[in-house]
Amino acid sequence: MTLDSPARHFGVFMDATDSLLVIWHSRTGTARAMADAAMEEAGETARLLRADAVEPEDLMAAAGYLFICPENLATMTGMMKDMFDRTYYPALGKIEGRAFATIIKPQTASHSFEKAGKAVKCRGVK
Repeated sequence: MTLDSPARHFGVFMDATDSLLVIWHSRTGTARAMADAAMEEAGETARLLRADAVEPEDLMAAAGYLFICPENLATMTGMMKDMFDRTYYPALGKIEGRAFATIIKPQTASHSFEKAGKAVKCRGVK
């Protein structure tokens, strides 16, 4: 994986000077391990933040985002949702069009988390 891999998937190109913000939440450590593995490949401009530490300014400073958490009751974890809730309005109109990707540690064969992520994309993180 290179820094532009998640962005390239969405048709947006990031170069080596663009920053990737890796946002994670994990209670068991599995999603944190996935975040650490992503950081090993992401490059020097990437930043790793736990979801409860993310501020709107962190989102605005990044060129792209990688959201990593487990599926929890067929959706994202409460801490990841809290991050979206706290940062949505301050970032609204300022980060649309930036690249993003998700890594989901599934609990079941459900696809509900993927649907929830698409809903977030439609409402702000575009």
